[in-house]
Amino acid sequence: MKPLDGARLKIVRAQKHLDCLRDEIRAYLEKNPYKFPLQISSRVIATGSAHAAFEPPLEFGCIFGDCLNNLRTSLDYIAWELAMKHAPASGLAIRESAIGFPIHKDRAAFDSNGGAKLKKLSIPTPAIDLIESVQPYNTGHEPLGLLNELVNRDKHRLPLLAIAHVETNKIAVTIDGAITLTIGFSDTLDGPLAAPVDLDSAEGIAIRKTIDRVTREASSPGDPSQQPPNVKVDGDASVFVTLKDSPVPPEPVDITLANIFKCISDIVPRFDPFFV
Repeated sequence: MKPLDGARLKIVRAQKHLDCLRDEIRAYLEKNPYKFPLQISSRVIATGSAHAAFEPPLEFGCIFGDCLNNLRTSLDYIAWELAMKHAPASGLAIRESAIGFPIHKDRAAFDSNGGAKLKKLSIPTPAIDLIESVQPYNTGHEPLGLLNELVNRDKHRLPLLAIAHVETNKIAVTIDGAITLTIGFSDTLDGPLAAPVDLDSAEGIAIRKTIDRVTREASSPGDPSQQPPNVKVDGDASVFVTLKDSPVPPEPVDITLANIFKCISDIVPRFDPFFV
């Protein structure tokens, strides 16, 4: 077994978890897991933006966490292999439990903690410099900081929780099977965009008649013949699965994971020259 084979095996395993998560998310989204609220009274018909009808299974967070932990471990294997090659045998035995790939938010923390520990293990300066160059405070390696934070949550708190993020594109309200009012939503405005209705058109006349009927029925609430209108709310919404309380803006969880995966996959082979 070559020195970085273990790190590469963990990346392969992480890919399997990522593929599994994508399959599970696809199956969840195919069920159109959203609905539009509807309240009907004698005077008011009220609806609003779509919301999740049911949340993703809790197992999604576990799959996500398994992928993250494999990626984090692949980095720790790099640090271990560097220590195995360069650290004195006596020193390695003393520090064995503390060997890991350091991840820090700023250069000062890396120098005083991560870099200092690596030097005590006699790891070559070029290798330490490479580790420093991929820290999350360096442009292009920001996903490493996200990886570290999410792994710590998953390991030391609770399983990561995946939730549905629902964005409404259109609401269609059908009254008595004949009148349909459609409200579209704009990506650039906060709120709905409703096309004005010509009250003299066929649609406008039908709407006025329905409003008049509902008003008449509402004026005599004791009338046993009073029946609320038959209202159906449908529409279109975009749904993606994201992390609850995510440290980054909401985005599809598989995209978050894919960005972290790519970052780690690019880092591992850069250490090959140290094991020639």
